[in-house]
Amino acid sequence: MNTILNRIDRLMMAITFAEANEAELAQEYIPSRKTVPSKQAEPNTTMTSGQILPTQTAH
Repeated sequence: MNTILNRIDRLMMAITFAEANEAELAQEYIPSRKTVPSKQAEPNTTMTSGQILPTQTAH
């Protein structure tokens, strides 16, 4: 049980660092995983005849 909790703790710490854009620190907590090279982001497509709509949020 302790081993499972340790793995969960390490995974949660890795997720936290990954969300904070600290990929190097996140990888230190999951050393057994192979790193996959990140893909380049595709450029956004341009809209030729579009409107800018206001952002609506529901509260």
